Amino acid sequence: MQTTIILVIVPIMLLASVMAILWGALVRSQKKRNVNIRDASLTNEELEVHAKNISIQHAVTSRKSHITMVVPRMNESYNLILATYLALNQDVQKRRVVPQAAEWLLDNFYMVEEQVKVLRRDFSRKRYNRLPILKSGAMKGYPRIYAIATELIAHSDGQIDEPGLTSYLNAYQTHNILLNREIGAVPMVMMLATIEYLRHLCEGIEETLLHWAKAERGYQRCGAADH
Repeated sequence: MQTTIILVIVPIMLLASVMAILWGALVRSQKKRNVNIRDASLTNEELEVHAKNISIQHAVTSRKSHITMVVPRMNESYNLILATYLALNQDVQKRRVVPQAAEWLLDNFYMVEEQVKVLRRDFSRKRYNRLPILKSGAMKGYPRIYAIATELIAHSDGQIDEPGLTSYLNAYQTHNILLNREIGAVPMVMMLATIEYLRHLCEGIEETLLHWAKAERGYQRCGAADH
């Protein structure tokens, strides 16, 4: 019988909103440069099929030697997001134009900061170590539930709602039953996976700013040559 899915959904929905707004703005700016910065977006039905497929592929172990800690990675991601935020603040103070996605980050960075504080406070190493980890594959050494969360984030365009999340996890459990402690960790791993994805988006913002800076320098050189 499937494990009953009881979720604290508010933190997930908050970060889903973060993903949807920031992702949508960045995609619009990145499309102009023909840069592919995400995995293929799937419909709800396709997500359920995907969940069943990865469930069949997943094999877990409790061997602690394989554990890859995601909280230190989250700290690295947060530092990159923070650096992007500070750099954008400087650009705004100098009255430079910033990408649309960057404008959102400037207004809502506090939301990311708050979620990082929650994760640092509540997602202890002891709790993390109790999660089954994957024995093989691209996510070897990571907790199974974290791998499931990253797959959902990568293939949903950030459009995550409670029914969709529940259906996704239920579909996964048609082949591989999740433990209660994994279900309990879903809000935390969804936050972790979203922060990792925000890092990816901030890397896209930085790339956009670099292109703009190069274009500006080229324009200035052309202007100087004309004189």
